[in-house]
Amino acid sequence: MYVSLRNAQTLMGKPDVVGRIDVRLSDENVAPEMSDRLERIFGYDAESWQEQNQNFLSLFAQQNMIIGFVVGAILAVGGFGILAIQIMIVLQKTRDIAILRSVGFTRSDILSAFLLQGAVIAIVGATLGDLGGHYLIGFLGQLKTKQEGLVKSDTFLVYDDPKFYFYGFGFALLIGITASLIPALRGSRVEPVDVLRGQIG
Repeated sequence: MYVSLRNAQTLMGKPDVVGRIDVRLSDENVAPEMSDRLERIFGYDAESWQEQNQNFLSLFAQQNMIIGFVVGAILAVGGFGILAIQIMIVLQKTRDIAILRSVGFTRSDILSAFLLQGAVIAIVGATLGDLGGHYLIGFLGQLKTKQEGLVKSDTFLVYDDPKFYFYGFGFALLIGITASLIPALRGSRVEPVDVLRGQIG
């Protein structure tokens, strides 16, 4: 219930005493700095919402760490998939690589071609993954579910931050190029004389 400050002081037996003052900030992330500043100015104990909910925030931090490991493992598996594809392409295109080398393509040209192919695969996969993830998050945010406790909500609570799409895109591109490096180096070291001699013989 809501009562006036004077009536609340009378009921609590603490006339002319204010036991607590809440301050609402436009940016909730500056609460720790603001609490320190208030303590220095007024000399009273000030506590940010991060300090009050430290236990819950530590649980969320652990949950985010676990999710990060899972996402990293999924990206690593995708990188091995790109590695397998690139190795198969190098094995299947050995004769074509030898022909390209014999007509004047350098090792750096072959290396660049395979790295570009890996980058294209990673870019397409990352783009489709970002789009699929965005729509999936929107779908989950509309699902009806009853939550009680620290947070009350009638739907799934989702956090759709654009920066995570850029992080995922960049990491996927890095994994794709790294996974393409080994087969690209192998393809660039193909000697056209040995390959064509084997084909003729």
